[in-house]
Amino acid sequence: MRRAFPLLAASALASAPLAQTLHVVDDDGGAGVDFTDLPAAIAAAASGDALLVKPGTYAGFTLSAKSLVITAETDLTASVGPFTVTGIGAGQEVVLRGLDVGPGESGASRIENSAGWVGLEDCSLKAATTTDLVALEVTSCAAVELVRCDVQASGDSATEASVGILATNSFLHVFATTVRGADAACPGVDGGDGIRTSGGFLLLGGGSVLGGTGGPEFPGTLCTPP
Repeated sequence: MRRAFPLLAASALASAPLAQTLHVVDDDGGAGVDFTDLPAAIAAAASGDALLVKPGTYAGFTLSAKSLVITAETDLTASVGPFTVTGIGAGQEVVLRGLDVGPGESGASRIENSAGWVGLEDCSLKAATTTDLVALEVTSCAAVELVRCDVQASGDSATEASVGILATNSFLHVFATTVRGADAACPGVDGGDGIRTSGGFLLLGGGSVLGGTGGPEFPGTLCTPP
């Protein structure tokens, strides 16, 4: 049964799944710490568990086919590489809360091929590169929801600037969230779209969606021939 989307941003994540077991993740280790990085913690967690992430720097991760709550102890103090959430089944739910997702070698963060519900709350995403021109890519998902997030595309190439969110054949709800496309560095190149959709459904409530600025009259330092 598909989860019904809430109509008010304030209640968007109120019914997040209750955790069975809480795992503490801290890159400093020490007493009371279960894991020192997120990939190992996610692999070991059972569906329905929760991860409490202490301030620190952590590798990007892949979360597949399980319900999980991943919460930074204090908003935006847990710096994480780009992530992939995939194969979340009908009736499963994922919550990512308070994470600061920065650029990494893997490029875009992705939510894909999921019949369950995936929610991001109070997260910052700035993961885009010159080879993967999107900060967050949502593909073939039944229910993805962003609440009070900041999504900033930053990469560009000689022909295209990065898109904030690229959603394809997905149901996407964005509440009280700022999404920005990247500025173009090369003459004649348009700024990146804030949100670009194809198929599916998009609902916006509050916040802002901003496209990037077009390329300058003269090439910038990031502009290279195609």
